[in-house]
Amino acid sequence: NYVFKYFIQTTNNVNAAGAVVQYWTLSVPIEVWMVIYIALIFLINLLGIRVFGEFEFWFCSIKVVALVGLILMGLIIDLGGNPQHDRIGFRYWRAPYGPLREYLLAEVHDSRLAQFLGFWSNLTTALFSYIGTELIGVTVGETQNPRRNVPRAIRRMFFRIVVFYVGGTFVISLTVPSNSSVRGVVP
Repeated sequence: NYVFKYFIQTTNNVNAAGAVVQYWTLSVPIEVWMVIYIALIFLINLLGIRVFGEFEFWFCSIKVVALVGLILMGLIIDLGGNPQHDRIGFRYWRAPYGPLREYLLAEVHDSRLAQFLGFWSNLTTALFSYIGTELIGVTVGETQNPRRNVPRAIRRMFFRIVVFYVGGTFVISLTVPSNSSVRGVVP
């Protein structure tokens, strides 16, 4: 299962990175960006564990700073720091937006079931982000003083999940209506 997970996750991340670059330029096909990213991944892995660890440290630091910045920016936008100076508040949590939208309503012809399918669709997508958190338990045999360090790592992981995943999702729900027609499509 882990091999399958890492095959899927790596290709998903490379594809997402190519799609992100296409927001700035469409002159280079996404396949070229994907090949560049795969080559970079291979190169970094061939350079040894010290170089890999250094890249991992810096890229994770950039990711944490970016996530904190995006959460703060979302809160600022929600509280009126947008071009229209409009305080959004919890407007997108009430009708007609609401947190639960219908999904596949034309196929199931039942509003309640369509809302559940919408929730289920998002849940399965969100759970994909949690893959790998169980690796804390796998590292017990390699950890110095596991009785002290493993519970500490688990508490830190819980804090990170609450801040980054739940906090990020909360801020997105404040700033983007559930019926938004913008789905990341490049014009």
